[in-house]
Amino acid sequence: MKPVINSHLDYRRFLNGVGGMYRINWRSRLPSIREIYLRFRELDLSAVDRIMQDQYSNRGPEPRPPSCMLRSLLLMIVMNVVSITHWVEYLHTSKFFAILSGFQPWDIPGVGTFYDFIDRLWNLASPNFSSHVKPPVRKKVKKPKGKGQKAASIEKESVAELIARLSQVTFSVDKEAYGLLFQIFRTCFLDESIRLGKVNPHKLHIAGDGTPVVTAARFRSHHTCDCWKKGIFDCDCNRYFPQPDCSVGWDSSRDCWYFGYDLYLLTDDLHRQYAKFRCPLNNNGVCSCQSPCSSAKYGRTCSIPMETNIRLYNDPPRKSDEWMLMYNKRTASERCNKRIKLDYLLEAGKHHSTKFWYVRLYLIMMLIHVTSWDLPE
Repeated sequence: MKPVINSHLDYRRFLNGVGGMYRINWRSRLPSIREIYLRFRELDLSAVDRIMQDQYSNRGPEPRPPSCMLRSLLLMIVMNVVSITHWVEYLHTSKFFAILSGFQPWDIPGVGTFYDFIDRLWNLASPNFSSHVKPPVRKKVKKPKGKGQKAASIEKESVAELIARLSQVTFSVDKEAYGLLFQIFRTCFLDESIRLGKVNPHKLHIAGDGTPVVTAARFRSHHTCDCWKKGIFDCDCNRYFPQPDCSVGWDSSRDCWYFGYDLYLLTDDLHRQYAKFRCPLNNNGVCSCQSPCSSAKYGRTCSIPMETNIRLYNDPPRKSDEWMLMYNKRTASERCNKRIKLDYLLEAGKHHSTKFWYVRLYLIMMLIHVTSWDLPE
């Protein structure tokens, strides 16, 4: 049957009622746990129950509330638990996080329930974009000559050609495999960041950067034919790839080969800090200067950086060797990569399907927005 749509007020009442019944006092916890409690207590996920109505049948037993399932997965990422099996065991031993998830301590969802919920977040019947069975890979990445340099691309299509081709394609996020994930991300997290003023959709400063995501220690595949019995080990027959969407690449930062995905992130950079001045002789589009200073109706403007702008007035001096070293660490994309890969342990998942990697990445993106919101008083 369809899940019951619970309001955020219902969740708050559950926290107060069940928490008081089991004498759960969040104020006596460590500061880091108190912060998690306050953030998740204010996190409104009631829209998830409404968005995922079509993912459930009209028949059968009453399912777990999707909002509680998603909240529990977010808590799993926050607590740096990388296995759903270990997380279920953790919920059985911690009444605090079971109640914070929205579950009764004596009624914890099983491992299969979490996997079933993740399946409902994916719009494809297959967990990967490509088939497991495909021709062997013949293109090989060449190691760069210098240390810290990027490997040469093996793609025949340039970025300009790719943009020209994609500009002719009608794109709809809702029809993509991650469409439901993006809808939840946009409704419950991105729109809230916009409402709080953390993101200004009209003044975006986008920074982009790519980073490798390691999924396995080595590249693996096995034959689907019996050519090896005939002494032919390098045939052109199809192979079976356990991770068909992954490939081999060169990680210039770690100076080693890796097998996994290429993640490219677009991040909203900080809003610029400057003082804006307008021609004082311009009155409602009428300039009284002897010789008009600008042909624009608004008049001439001049922007002067403020002394509080640490991008210009900083220590060490700008463009020095020390500044260049710090600047490389302060870029928005690198900070986002660090949050995703180090703080939230993206690569520690060790998943074997694109579906699970997408779900884990979106959960981390949701948490990045949540942690940017101010803590409630």
